[in-house]
Amino acid sequence: MLNRLPTELTLGIFRQAAEIFVVLDRPSALSLAQTNRLVYLMIVPILLRRVVVTKTNVDAAADLFQRADRAALILDLTVTAASDWSLPRQVLGNLMSIQCIRGYRKNIETVIAALPETALSQLFKIQLWGETMLRHVPPSVTHVCLYADRLADPLLKKPNQWIMTNPSISHFAIELVQYDDGSDDSDATDMADRVATGLDTLLDAGGPRLREVSVRLAGSLSGQKYWDRVLTVFRNMDENRSGSTTQFRLWRDERTITSWETDTKTGRADSRVGVDVWSEARSISTYLS
Repeated sequence: MLNRLPTELTLGIFRQAAEIFVVLDRPSALSLAQTNRLVYLMIVPILLRRVVVTKTNVDAAADLFQRADRAALILDLTVTAASDWSLPRQVLGNLMSIQCIRGYRKNIETVIAALPETALSQLFKIQLWGETMLRHVPPSVTHVCLYADRLADPLLKKPNQWIMTNPSISHFAIELVQYDDGSDDSDATDMADRVATGLDTLLDAGGPRLREVSVRLAGSLSGQKYWDRVLTVFRNMDENRSGSTTQFRLWRDERTITSWETDTKTGRADSRVGVDVWSEARSISTYLS
């Protein structure tokens, strides 16, 4: 049947199939790319749009980055191989179209240092796997996300300082995770109040420059014990800022997270399909309806 359709329509069908397979069944997308050369050339940019570097594919990733034509197709890069992972500057410099980098601080700083100015101008999203801030944020970056697997009082003090010194940041996100490991004895009311207070301070520091603040609540924090209290506190905070231009959004991530390793695995899977706090967070009113 396909051989009776116009070539453009046939390729469109393959393109749509590849968009679906790359999310749900990546091996099928690879098989589809082997159909013929035209289909291959069309599907390769879809396959390489998001690349996740792990301990098992680090050598293959290095080979990929050395091919300038292939590296230029990568828009979203996640590095989870190791906190000390690095490649020569000339290899990383081939990432000419990079828009998003996810990983440990050192990984991200290594990539940023290697990118030429023309590539840096396209980078707009950084997702840090840890609470440590970058020493330098390129002026093109508007979206920044931090990860916190413990809820200490100074949790949001450093981001306040960071946002004040990096005026390009307009979309700030934080992932708050308390592992489902059976050791939960914290007070839900105290936790919600402390986080809300920190976010309130963050909003004051960012002023009108912050267009959006998004929060992922994961692990036991998404359970009913915390959720009801969190929703009440955050709803009140949102209502008190009814005149603010900053949108406040929440992602209730109800997947079981038992450890840092579990959440790293979850993060790798999310990165491959383009899921993050910005894509999943919703307004407070969504949860109240």
